Order: sequence, then C-alpha cells, then structure tokens
Amino acid sequence: MRTTTRTALFASLAVVAVSGAPLAASSTTGEVMEQSTAKAAPSKKDVIASWPAEKQTAYAKWPTATQDYYWTLSLKRQKMFWGLADSDKVTLSGMSADEQAKAWAKIEGGGGAAQGSDR
Repeated sequence: MRTTTRTALFASLAVVAVSGAPLAASSTTGEVMEQSTAKAAPSKKDVIASWPAEKQTAYAKWPTATQDYYWTLSLKRQKMFWGLADSDKVTLSGMSADEQAKAWAKIEGGGGAAQGSDR
C-alpha cells in the first residue's frame, strides 16, 4: 500500500532526524554505541505509558497509519494534533506530503476548519 510505505519512510526519517547520530559516521567499538544508546530519547512505549489513561485510550483507537504519522510530527505539532477531531487526524495522516504541508499551514495559522472547530 502506498500510504503504508510512505508512512514507514517518514517514520524512519523521523527516527534518523531525532537520533542525533550523523548518517555517515560509523562506530568501531561497541562502547561508543552503548554511550549513544544511553543518551537516546525515551521510546514510544515509554512516552505512551506516561500519558493519562484517557489519552492512551484515544491513541489506541487511531488507525496504525495515524499513530505512525503522529510520531513524525514535531512536539509542537503533536500537541496541536491532539486538538484535532479524530476524523481530521485520520484524514491528515492519509494526505500527501504537499497536502499535509498546506493543512498544517491552515492549522498553525488558526484556519479553523482543519481544527474541527466548525463541526
């Protein structure tokens, strides 16, 4: 499925982007790898476990593609994402990158309709 492949690609790129590890660098010792792993950000599972139960339940109801898309967002956009109606979250996560960029411009600009405030 095209959307699943694209989502997986974005998720992979997001992991690389936040890992802080240069792409061209390689470790010659296990010690360096252990040090970089020790400094890594908390895992998704740890973050989800820290959420209130109602937030965990809401997240669990999202389709997998929407859950994956959530983790590609910046922290600012993750917070805004929670303010959207679930139907808007699903729609947004299924859009092309260009469509997502336009939607986020409206959301961040207070466009209203994309936030579900007119419903």
